[in-house]
Amino acid sequence: MRYHFHTNSSAAWDAMRKAIAVARTTIYWESYIFIDDELGRSFLELLKSAAARGVRVKLILDGVGSFTVFSSLANELAASGVEVLYFNRLLHWWNPARLRMGWFARTHRKLLVVDGVVGFVGGVNIGRHFRRWNDLQLEVRGNIVRSFTRSFAKSYRICGGGDRITIPPRRITAVDVAFLDHWPGTRKSVLKQYYKAACARAKQRIVIATPYFVPHHWLMRELKKAVRRGVAVEVILPRQTDLRVLNIANYIFAALGAEAGLSFFFTTEMIHAKAMLVDDKEGMVGSNNIDARSFDYNAESGAAFQDERMVGDLRAILERWERQAVPYVPAEHRRWYEYVLRWIFKLAQPIL
Repeated sequence: MRYHFHTNSSAAWDAMRKAIAVARTTIYWESYIFIDDELGRSFLELLKSAAARGVRVKLILDGVGSFTVFSSLANELAASGVEVLYFNRLLHWWNPARLRMGWFARTHRKLLVVDGVVGFVGGVNIGRHFRRWNDLQLEVRGNIVRSFTRSFAKSYRICGGGDRITIPPRRITAVDVAFLDHWPGTRKSVLKQYYKAACARAKQRIVIATPYFVPHHWLMRELKKAVRRGVAVEVILPRQTDLRVLNIANYIFAALGAEAGLSFFFTTEMIHAKAMLVDDKEGMVGSNNIDARSFDYNAESGAAFQDERMVGDLRAILERWERQAVPYVPAEHRRWYEYVLRWIFKLAQPIL
């Protein structure tokens, strides 16, 4: 299997543009944030050019994250042969799968499949505002792309798409990567199962990279259990996020985690990557944050792997970010309002 980790938004965009520019049969793309600026327009022009040469192009956007790209642009793309659908518009309230997810469900996925051959999954959004962000986008070729396509087809049906999405035939090879296909409103929470099992398996070290650390109580319990077993738990966070309230939340939960023995590292640059490394033996890269929205309300996607080379590459990336970060040191004396903020954020955690 061929793969590559893109470690910032700009590098991921370059690779995605190259794949779109040479597409011959299909482009299936699902994105949480797609901003109508010069960067977004460069992608839209590529999609229109692909459609003009006969490529089937289908674009799914989230109605909240991509609210700036609505009807006028959709009509423009449709006129060029690009089908644009929105994940959580009330227009498709009648869809049983959509109803099971609830009214607040969003697609937070960043999933691109070109020709059924190359796939991209990770945390990268589209918009010039994100160009300097550290992030992770996994580019893969192999059997896993079949799972990408099947997952896109499900999202396409939920959004009211009527065309048939053909799933590429499976080649008889060793398993490449496990695709994490997470949908809200279902009995089986793929993300919860994965994180709980990974924490339970850990014997030496767990490293988590996330822009927002507002963990569920069950996840904090699993991480604390790991610490009590002697596992080193390290969390890499940005010192400043794009949301002020989550800057406060990150420091509040870092203080709580530090009391339980977790170690935190704050990067000076924005880090939007979502990744997990366990014992230097297995890794995961995806779209989910460590918060209630990702685990309970959002459609998410990711890839889990145990391939020695892939794990080694992810380890090198996370260790480089950790070396460049500032270790969190809990304050010896807290101000009174910090205790109030703790109580507020712990109370609000289920909806953050």
